Amino acid sequence: MFSKIVYKFGGASTATPQRAKAILPILRQADGQVLIVMSAIGKTTNALESIVNAAVMGDIDYAQTQMLQLHRFHTQYASALLGEINTPLQEQLEAYYRYISDYLYKIEHVHVNEAYDQIVCYGELYSTQIFAAFLLQQLESTAWIDARKVIATNSIYRDPEVDEDATRNNINQYIVPAMQTHRWVITQGFIGNTPNGKSVTLGREGSDYTAALMAALLPAASLTIWKDVPALMNADPKRYPDAERIPLIAYSEAIEMAYYGAQVIHPKTIKPLYNNDIPLYIKCFEDVELPGTSVQNISGTTIAYPPIIIHKPNQVLIQATTRNFSFITEYHLSRLYECFYNTHIKITLMQNSAINFVACADPGAHPIEPLIALLEKEYKILINTGVELITVRYPKPEVIDQIAAKGKVLLKQETRKTWQAVIDNTPPNK
Repeated sequence: MFSKIVYKFGGASTATPQRAKAILPILRQADGQVLIVMSAIGKTTNALESIVNAAVMGDIDYAQTQMLQLHRFHTQYASALLGEINTPLQEQLEAYYRYISDYLYKIEHVHVNEAYDQIVCYGELYSTQIFAAFLLQQLESTAWIDARKVIATNSIYRDPEVDEDATRNNINQYIVPAMQTHRWVITQGFIGNTPNGKSVTLGREGSDYTAALMAALLPAASLTIWKDVPALMNADPKRYPDAERIPLIAYSEAIEMAYYGAQVIHPKTIKPLYNNDIPLYIKCFEDVELPGTSVQNISGTTIAYPPIIIHKPNQVLIQATTRNFSFITEYHLSRLYECFYNTHIKITLMQNSAINFVACADPGAHPIEPLIALLEKEYKILINTGVELITVRYPKPEVIDQIAAKGKVLLKQETRKTWQAVIDNTPPNK
């Protein structure tokens, strides 16, 4: 009896038909029944976001033209991958295109976040339909599952909470039977379904989270995330050429990295794996012989981590000052937190003095203006946009000096294991 394992492949792994074909040996060598969680091809999500934005701004003709080009890209991609598109796949891709094309004419009557989710989710549907057809051609024992039947969420578009009980029931209804009769089962990352039957997305790079949820709720023996990087590194090699591979890392450290903005792991990925003691492997699809990184429960083991450097760009620094010189006490803190909560803006760093509350905020998919409007009802507000939050775990003085020289430090904090700073690296006016 094969064990169940989950493989997640991102957009880079299928960016070209040649790369997609290179996934086959990985699947053939898998030691178990594989649930494949796949993202949209290449930069498809970016393209769909551009289409949504154009339609919302009223430029329907441009949106339609771009959507037709994207549809043609996928049909040409499928032809290159398969040799010839079979009729069922052709009809399915055409159905996806017609849905989006029709929806674009209705978009002005829909809230932007809801419209975003109804369109952007089709990137994953396109990619998995094409890859499922390829697997059927090459491996035969393959099933395709619509993740919107599986991942149950609330109705907060672009940033929903997952209903794990309902999702577990759906996995038992759809995924488990498919894996009992097929060696390979393919589904989508990033997307789910609201209680009223609408599509929803789990946030950018949310396919990792989908894979972790499914691995936890199956349950699976392991989750492997196949990336175009050699492993989990202590820093971005593009910024830091001497970045080191981290061969083994604890769940607790990985979740800290993800929380602070490490791009290799989605912030919500670790929790379901930790709760079910499922190891996570980060491997390179371009060179499967590379050892990668293992993330697991290593309590009782001491690891000497190098300084771990994480950059989180596009943050907003907000200072709220009481209007009557009253102290920032628990009352004001509760009021301030309520404003952030009600506008779905995440706080990534905060600090307060007698009459000032300062927060570095990550707007994510949500506009910052409603939060500022709420805060201004009670406080004087100062903001800096486009700032960068830099976090260093296990800091060393020479690393801190190097980072502090990158721009103007607007706010910094230091604890036993973590140094953080909000940096304004905007070039000064000449």
